[in-house]
Amino acid sequence: MHTEGKWEVNSTIIQDGTGYTIAQVWPDIRVPSDVSLSLMKDNARLIAAAPETAKERDELKAVNAELLEALNKIYSIEDYRRKLCGISDLSSPPLPKSEIQKIAKAAIAKAEQS
Repeated sequence: MHTEGKWEVNSTIIQDGTGYTIAQVWPDIRVPSDVSLSLMKDNARLIAAAPETAKERDELKAVNAELLEALNKIYSIEDYRRKLCGISDLSSPPLPKSEIQKIAKAAIAKAEQS
């Protein structure tokens, strides 16, 4: 859970859209002050990107779940075909490549719509 909305950077301070301070980046005394200020600003921008990064992560997790579901369907279809044909030998030919591609393309198309 985090403060909702777009976070903005004001020098080394990260604020939400209402001006509430989320965080402030402090200098690193181990490096020269001009380098430290640059690092502070870079770190502030990185922190400010957290809400968008979390949103992208969640979207990728959803796409990944859909792709895993599609793979499971492919395996289930193959298992069903083998059972239907009475094939217990796992070295027997799998589904035709075109059928697997068709199922995979449908899953990818579905994922791209979201």
